[in-house]
Amino acid sequence: MGVFRYPLEIAATPEGPFTTVDAVVDTGAFYTWVPASLLQALGIQPSFRRLFKVADGRTIERDVGEVAVRIEGRTIHTLCVFGDEGSEPLLGAFTLEGFAVAPDPINKKLTPLETLPLLSMTELAARHCVPCEGGTTPMPRSEAEALLASVGGWKLIDGEPLKIARSLKFKDFADAMTFVNTLAEIAEAEGHHPDFCVSWNRVKLELYTHSIGGLSENDFIMAAKINEIKEAGKQKLEVRS
Repeated sequence: MGVFRYPLEIAATPEGPFTTVDAVVDTGAFYTWVPASLLQALGIQPSFRRLFKVADGRTIERDVGEVAVRIEGRTIHTLCVFGDEGSEPLLGAFTLEGFAVAPDPINKKLTPLETLPLLSMTELAARHCVPCEGGTTPMPRSEAEALLASVGGWKLIDGEPLKIARSLKFKDFADAMTFVNTLAEIAEAEGHHPDFCVSWNRVKLELYTHSIGGLSENDFIMAAKINEIKEAGKQKLEVRS
């Protein structure tokens, strides 16, 4: 729901040059939307395409790219949809959370947030992996960094492809293998398989979506499920001891 207008500075890189647009602050929109011609004029290129459901119930597909956004002197990288010509620029929730601000519709300003709501690990673990077709564009780093906060213990591994990784320590080899066997059952059920290496009481894990050569939401869903397996195993050990 749009609440008020706010000046939004956009550029291809943090170094600029920046262009100011009068955007509607819209917490009902996840991503920021800007007309495609303006983004193209700034030299911003699409990174991937995504499906969106609009107010009238239709599903549309639009390009999404990484942009630099500046608000009140602060600059961050965020995701922006290449909107239709003549469409109204929108300042969406993903960008607002990146700046850790919330709209104040009464005073028509953005106010700092002390804490941010996150998609919890439990919510991620409750989801199921969906097949990714070849040709699907991998998740950009900025989106991966946002999801990483929901799966404690995991970190981004730079390179081609971008991956997430975690190292787990167990009581002994037997407990490590019990974990791996449980993981194998869940990975088979989800159709999404992590790379792992067992070294006595340690298991090193890496996740990325092989079919697209990069990260997808499936990797974070699997990471959350792995965290739950680990936590469940820890509780069983505490009961036995």
